[in-house]
Amino acid sequence: MSEMLANQYFISERYFEAFKEYSRLPQEKKNNFLIKEKMIICATLDENFQRALIMLKELVLDNFNFYKNELKITSEECPCKEIVDKLENQQE
Repeated sequence: MSEMLANQYFISERYFEAFKEYSRLPQEKKNNFLIKEKMIICATLDENFQRALIMLKELVLDNFNFYKNELKITSEECPCKEIVDKLENQQE
């Protein structure tokens, strides 16, 4: 139940375990922007697309002004192009 353990799993590309550990964090920690982003990446790379899309929608709605004004998907600042492509091309 540790953020450090979750981050270790994330770094070592053990996304299922990382997501599970992040999910165990207290709600105030899970509301952290960076942790939400990592949870979305974990869910996507673990092919839990429905959960990833729900979390992505929540993240965008909670941070709409940031995404509207600051971030473009084609910008080099966005490291998630391949994840977005994977979500867009998912098989249902």
